[in-house]
Amino acid sequence: PKNEITDNMVDGINVRGFSQVEIMDNEIVSNTDDGITVFNFANVTIASNTIHGQQDSGISVANGGKAAISGNTITHNHNDGIALLSRNRATTINDNSITENIDDGISITSRAQADVDNNTIENNGDDGISVFQFSTGMITKNIIKGHTDNGISVSTNSDSLISENMISSNQDNGVRVYQSSIAAITKNIIENQQNNGVYLVNKSQAVLSDNMIKSNINNGIDMLSKSTAMINSNTFRNNDKNGILIRNHSTASIKHNTIQYHQEHGINIIRTSCASVDGGLISQETGKGIFISRSNGRSTAEINKAGIIFAPDRPRHNISGPFQDRTMPRDCDLDGDGILDGEDN
Repeated sequence: PKNEITDNMVDGINVRGFSQVEIMDNEIVSNTDDGITVFNFANVTIASNTIHGQQDSGISVANGGKAAISGNTITHNHNDGIALLSRNRATTINDNSITENIDDGISITSRAQADVDNNTIENNGDDGISVFQFSTGMITKNIIKGHTDNGISVSTNSDSLISENMISSNQDNGVRVYQSSIAAITKNIIENQQNNGVYLVNKSQAVLSDNMIKSNINNGIDMLSKSTAMINSNTFRNNDKNGILIRNHSTASIKHNTIQYHQEHGINIIRTSCASVDGGLISQETGKGIFISRSNGRSTAEINKAGIIFAPDRPRHNISGPFQDRTMPRDCDLDGDGILDGEDN
């Protein structure tokens, strides 16, 4: 039978300074601080516990070596479901159910690293997964939906691989990358967000490939504030505004995407931004297939017109604004100075 650890005035379980720790098959309920706190350790396994109703986080892990967190049910805690912090290394988080916690489902912060795989992360009060303050996340094959803020947030000089996740029905963005962070976003389904599918801001960088980004309330992807992206072989469909929005001195290389059924434009380049566009299908857009703004700063593009299928093919509707038609578009260095920077062009 499970141990029952309930109603303590501090943590349910607190472990500090041990080399080998296993915490398994407990029911940890309604403690004043964290359900489980592990600090300054070499190896820890936290598995098959039920953790709910703490006044702080469900699990907090810091300053450690290898941590394996698997098969837990973590719900209704008043801070994060799982909090990793303070240079925590080599953590794996897999096969957990993390739902209805007041703050993030999983928080990875302060130079922590974690592989997050095959979890169900739903209906938490802030982000589903937050990677911030110089941290690293490998986020794969999770169900991430119904959060008050973003599905996944990568911020403050952090980096993440985000692959093969189902990210849906979050109140802000599906994936947000900001404050000089980097993300590789591949093979995800990102749908039904209340804001953008992907939001890239404040000098951040991303590579997006082979994603399905559809039915989001604003844009499929929104890039701004000197952000850069390579956007290759994705499908953008039925987002309420633009498929791809590039603005405020941002740059993008856009190749071999399928972009369909948007209420504004397929690709919208505004406010001193730049893009190269080659290949793919742009069809059934209410506005233009590709729109390059002439106002609010000079935006521009290099486009291989012959390499793109426009449907229906209407010359005045396909492309609007200043661009150069090139068989091999250059990646946003139109003045040849070696700087890929929308502000510089």
